Amino acid sequence: FKQKTAYEMLRSLVGSEMCIRDRVWNRVCRQPDLCMGKRCPYQRDCYYMRVKKEEQKSQILVVNHHLFFAHLVSGEKVLPSFDAVVFDEAHNLEEVATNFLGIRIFSGEIRNLLNGLFNPRTQRGFLLRLSNLKNEERTLLEELVQEAGRANERFFSRLKEKLPSGATKQRIREKGFLVNMLDRPLSNLIFGLNSLLDDSKDEEERLEISFSLSRCMEIRDNLRIILEQKREDYVYWAEAISTKGRNYALCAAPINVAEELKIRVFDKMKVVILTSATLATNKNFSYIRERLGLEDGKELLLSSPFDYSKQAILYIPSQMPEPWEESDLYSSKVIEEIKKILKITRGATFVLFTSFQMLNQVYEPLKRELNDLNILRQGDMPRYQLLEKFKNEDRSVLLGTNTFWQGVDVPGDALQCVIITKLPFAVPNDPVVEAKIEFLKAQDKNPFLSYQVPQAIILLKQGFGRLIRSREDRGVVAILDPRLKTRYYGRMFLNSLPQCRMTSSLAEVEEFMKC
Repeated sequence: FKQKTAYEMLRSLVGSEMCIRDRVWNRVCRQPDLCMGKRCPYQRDCYYMRVKKEEQKSQILVVNHHLFFAHLVSGEKVLPSFDAVVFDEAHNLEEVATNFLGIRIFSGEIRNLLNGLFNPRTQRGFLLRLSNLKNEERTLLEELVQEAGRANERFFSRLKEKLPSGATKQRIREKGFLVNMLDRPLSNLIFGLNSLLDDSKDEEERLEISFSLSRCMEIRDNLRIILEQKREDYVYWAEAISTKGRNYALCAAPINVAEELKIRVFDKMKVVILTSATLATNKNFSYIRERLGLEDGKELLLSSPFDYSKQAILYIPSQMPEPWEESDLYSSKVIEEIKKILKITRGATFVLFTSFQMLNQVYEPLKRELNDLNILRQGDMPRYQLLEKFKNEDRSVLLGTNTFWQGVDVPGDALQCVIITKLPFAVPNDPVVEAKIEFLKAQDKNPFLSYQVPQAIILLKQGFGRLIRSREDRGVVAILDPRLKTRYYGRMFLNSLPQCRMTSSLAEVEEFMKC
């Protein structure tokens, strides 16, 4: 599988805060274009090859969504043939498929590729290891690499200037919005690498040249696709990957993956099973069917094995201001409510946010005024370290955004309360979300009810689900968004949550927690 695929798989296992330097990753990952396969002298000792042999003999393979879609986009060359697939956590399928069927080019990726060939600062790189390369040929290739490197820095500097101040993402609607000053330098480098490949006799050298050549061609061709917007029904955007560093990206993704999934998965497989605790919205599967292109198939909606009527209480405060109409007042009221709840729970609480902005706004007064509690904030350390501190240190309160709404398991007394500050509607001006809304409007559908509300319901159910992880768990879920009661769609959210005791009284919450 490709480097970016493996990297995303590893990130998904340990959290989005994990950082592996690309030059380190390049030395430990298995690149298909650099693998000699059976001709490799280390084949018998190769971990990857040993695992592939075990894989071929297995009747059941357990892989994550990323590896499955890496298999699809590779032309089905990653996994052995199979007759059936079970997708657990299937509510994530649309997002993963969108990412894998899309394109992403970022400045650091090009920088690392070029530095791998020749790094003028360190005077290291593949070109310097070629023993049979004449000095004038090496000098010419080094100049081509440096020319592409300078073009890369200029190109993404121009891209940075196109992003509005403070923005992390910007939708691209016009073709040729940026001059492709990388096209010619990359084409020149491709020509030079082709000549080098023709002259090389050493098999390992040829593999490495071929790898660099194919990556340069892929980047050049993908840049053309994005800048010229060659793919219909795709959304295009630019984004800042790290506002502190120099990494900026150009991206493209399909607006609707339903037809692609139908052709490549559901119509092709003999058996496909989708399962998740949060597949249904408002007690039906219509949303997930439409998003994934599922026209046929049997449905089964099962009740939870947990007794929520005894194990959980849902607290929705009365007289909360509207989040968007009175945002400043809402934030101050949220802080007040969180303080009141924490005085009851004395820690053992997740506080889930929909944005880092609000998280940071709430963190400071909590940290300052509740100094007897251990207030932990996402971003201050890697996710796994935050979770370990939360589990092992008394009176802990963890403030987190989207990565803590799902995929986090804290059973027992360490987690007895989940506070959800706001209904998790996706940001409507996010390029992908905005394009999906436009797509649905063009089909005369109501995007709010058919897409935005169900999507938010699924994420809310995920957040709610952090609380009860076993039959022994007990606790409170507090949702501080008044729209559950004041808006017509609030009933759809409530109908989708587990049936449990509901209250607007903190005294009742305190009594429940004492039992």
